[in-house]
Amino acid sequence: MSIEICKELHQNFIDFAYEANSQRAFPDARDGLKPGQRACLWEFFSKGYTSSKPHVKSAKVSGGVIGSWWPHGDVAVYETFARMSQSWINNIPEIDWHGANGSQIGGPECASARYTEARLSRASEEGFFNNIKKNTVNMIPNFTEDDEWPELFPAIFPRLFVNGSQGIGLTIANVWVPGNLGEFVEKVKEYLEFNSIINYDNIYPDFPSGGVIINKDELSNIYKTGRGKVVLRAKTSIEKNSILIHELPYQVYAEPLIDSIKKLVQEEDVGIKDIYNKSDKKRILIEIECEKSPAVILNTLFAKTDLQKIFNPNQYALVSKVPQLLNLNDYIKLYIEHNLECISKEYKFDYEKAKKRLEIVEGLIKAIAYIDDIIKLIKSSNNTSDAIDKLISTYNFTEKQATAITDMKLGRLAKLEGIELNKEAQELQTEITNCLEILNNKEKLTTIFLNRLESFNKKFGYSRKTEVIQINSSKEDKEIAYVEPEKCVVIMTESGLIKRVP
Repeated sequence: MSIEICKELHQNFIDFAYEANSQRAFPDARDGLKPGQRACLWEFFSKGYTSSKPHVKSAKVSGGVIGSWWPHGDVAVYETFARMSQSWINNIPEIDWHGANGSQIGGPECASARYTEARLSRASEEGFFNNIKKNTVNMIPNFTEDDEWPELFPAIFPRLFVNGSQGIGLTIANVWVPGNLGEFVEKVKEYLEFNSIINYDNIYPDFPSGGVIINKDELSNIYKTGRGKVVLRAKTSIEKNSILIHELPYQVYAEPLIDSIKKLVQEEDVGIKDIYNKSDKKRILIEIECEKSPAVILNTLFAKTDLQKIFNPNQYALVSKVPQLLNLNDYIKLYIEHNLECISKEYKFDYEKAKKRLEIVEGLIKAIAYIDDIIKLIKSSNNTSDAIDKLISTYNFTEKQATAITDMKLGRLAKLEGIELNKEAQELQTEITNCLEILNNKEKLTTIFLNRLESFNKKFGYSRKTEVIQINSSKEDKEIAYVEPEKCVVIMTESGLIKRVP
């Protein structure tokens, strides 16, 4: 059999690109998770490694993920859920960690999986798994087809906006910078109140590591178009002849930064006398002792080190398994629609459950009225199946009612039990009515969604961590070009040239 090599390679590349983009590199817009992250969280939840239980060995979790949900390398899986525990990477960590999981001082590397322990954070439990057992999302087979796991989570936690995401697929990449939960809640309210119209000029990125964003006027473009630029600086101050660094840019670590500054000092005379790392577990503090003007040296460091970083958001996420560029309006629309669908399925589940139970309770109430005759009928039957058939034909019970009667102990059909059954029937009828009202009224569904979102924000919200200002480029260039004054002599030569010498 002959194969056209170009055609075959083309098809293989397309297949690989689809697999990489849809199953690895991009998060789903609805719950904000990549499949690998979702597999880790599901392993914690399904095995009961929750916030109210003791931490479990990380190696045990990695093995469970690899064995049941996500056939990947154990190191890659471990690094995935370890990163989800790091407070300087995530505004709301999804994993509660016990042990060394890196730091913004030394670096992101964790201790070996055999030493560390982990469990779900409370935010993940309430944000991803609320009422998931009520058939709120579709379940799909795992790779060995001996179990099922969710296609996605019923996420009230807007993870993609709050914690951001980064991934490189085939021919395309995604970068979502972190944001503030409270500000997102206000935008959701604005979206619902003003008929899907929101103001993009008063919402900004919010990095868990703090810092100062210096291009405020350009930030609205990120949320309008899904693309843009964020210029983030360390938070610094100047005291006498020293520069003090209090907060580092996102994904910048103290020790590597200090090494890069020392290398810069070796390569050129920037006027730095010494550098001290005074950071501890509670704070970051780096002191740079200067020989020249600290302001000039600081601008040099902003230009030549990671004391200033530029992020280029490229907000792609999976929509119907296809990477799509999303602005804030698009994202909020998908987020709300997903949550309303999950809440609707939840109340449909409650409705069906209450309806089935009411059918049984009404049958038992009816049976109490004919208890003596029913006992005789059952005693005269050849077997349980015969008794069920006679109950259906004689008293017009449904099959479920007749089965429940034959299965029930006689003691439950006493007068006192009849009072309790009547009370239960009333409660079930009320629940059924309430479920139908909610299912048939989008405003009530939306109110339930907003109440849950506000409750989540009240429990897990946080104050803004990143300062946002505008520094005009002309002013910035002037500061960078500033030179320390020194005594000099200006000479004019016979040919008309002017020179300056110290």
